[in-house]
Amino acid sequence: MLTIMTTTNLLLVIGFSITKGAIVLPCGNNLTDVPYGQKTVFACNTEGQVQWHIQLGNSGSFELLAQCEVESCYTSTTFSGLFVAQVTEGQRIMTVDAANHTKLWQTVHLVNGSLVCRDTTRSTTVGRCDLNLVYLPEDVSCRAVNTFWSVHVLCVIGKVFSSRGPYRCELFRLKDDSDKQQLETITMTTSPTSDKITRDAVKMSGGCRFTSTIPEEEGNYSFVVSVLPPKLSYFAKFSEERTWYLTERPSPPRLSCWPSSCVLGHTVIVKCTCTAQRLGQPTGRLQLLVGNRTLVAMATSSEQENGQIRELHHALALGADDNETWFRCDVLWGAEVIVGEDYTANVICK
Repeated sequence: MLTIMTTTNLLLVIGFSITKGAIVLPCGNNLTDVPYGQKTVFACNTEGQVQWHIQLGNSGSFELLAQCEVESCYTSTTFSGLFVAQVTEGQRIMTVDAANHTKLWQTVHLVNGSLVCRDTTRSTTVGRCDLNLVYLPEDVSCRAVNTFWSVHVLCVIGKVFSSRGPYRCELFRLKDDSDKQQLETITMTTSPTSDKITRDAVKMSGGCRFTSTIPEEEGNYSFVVSVLPPKLSYFAKFSEERTWYLTERPSPPRLSCWPSSCVLGHTVIVKCTCTAQRLGQPTGRLQLLVGNRTLVAMATSSEQENGQIRELHHALALGADDNETWFRCDVLWGAEVIVGEDYTANVICK
């Protein structure tokens, strides 16, 4: 058993200070999530003799956890197996066993401190990693609803816990399951549950709501929400079976008019029809314009199929004063005007 000195005397003896040197791995951004009920393993990247410490809370006090020689470690029994040190293949290993230990149940701050590794051959060389006890999210449901060019994403999280917080959600958009783009990070709306994770801490329920846009570039788009901590990702579902949205450009608009472009020199009714085989996704809108030097009319009559306007019709009486009257068929798709075919009626024919 390792004899542990009091914190004050220990710091005086070893001249404790925190500087860059030995590295505690893994430790992204100086913080590592410790999942509740699982074992998390750290390695001290140094070759000398090692001391492991835990710095508890903001008080600055350090507790000695273990001391490792070349081939073996001596671990303190103070924390009842919550922290276990060993030498494996020459590496100095510290395992944080966040199962339902009595020590962990009594106080969450034991796994909310900073794990410190010190190479005793260099008295000022220290690596450290802040610990964050997390309970992995449960009962997570994410839904996506599109309205034209907008996508509304709502995620409901049944249970989650982080000893450090804050709780956040990140929204990502994927194109064809590869091109990943982060769109937004927001703070999760949370409320406490009655489910305890330690004696004084309870799990939280929460929710996140996003509004984003659909790009005009063709492709299959998915929306993914990451719940932090511990940064687990969930696809938002557009339906029970579909987690993607297809963006597809409209087909070129077509225009057909009667009679032929030479109307002759008497009054005649010119009839034009504006059509598109596909209106795209999101659905575009047909537009039939009529003009003579300037815009004079826009078609309003229509035929519908499955709620989409597939055709626009317009009829206009033209006489001798209406030479060079033109008709044009377009598709309005988002902010883009897809210009289609046109027709010019020559009232005065030569």
